[in-house]
Amino acid sequence: VLLALIIINPKADAQCSMACNSFVQVSLDQICQATITPAMMLNDTATACPNANYEVEVLKYNKKIPTSPIVNGDHLNLKLTVKVKDKNSGNSCWGEILIEDKLPPILTCGIDTTECYLASSYLPTITENCYIDTLILINEIPHTLNCDPTFIKRISRQYIAKDKAGNVSAPCWIDIYLNRFPIDSV
Repeated sequence: VLLALIIINPKADAQCSMACNSFVQVSLDQICQATITPAMMLNDTATACPNANYEVEVLKYNKKIPTSPIVNGDHLNLKLTVKVKDKNSGNSCWGEILIEDKLPPILTCGIDTTECYLASSYLPTITENCYIDTLILINEIPHTLNCDPTFIKRISRQYIAKDKAGNVSAPCWIDIYLNRFPIDSV
């Protein structure tokens, strides 16, 4: 009589094959960050890890970044390595990501009134997810208001903003009404 000994490995169901996408472009969100997830990196058709428990590490020069798995504006335009590991099986795969900012600045313009000597200080409000680079005045039109009892002039200015990634805002107009100097103050 021949006896066979069968050993059942309780971890056998945790064995799996993994495949990471080799290059992934990641765009930062409204607060200039992105969380790198297993779904971003894993090639679903080539990954079969039943009951997987994934861990993601983002590496720069083979060292885990302090914010891993979150990337932010400090990583703009960098190629980083990402390791995805299944904690159950110990298997892992690697891929690269490129961190980019694709959101342009948003300008908020409006109408305001001021004294003549303060007109140059009125600028649009800039909302930018990462780093603003330049606010550019692209047009200025003075409008004389000869018969207006309150205002001497209205200045219309058109601006655009550019961020450090080269994204450009939509143009916006700001109107500044300049108060007449009160004659009885002379």
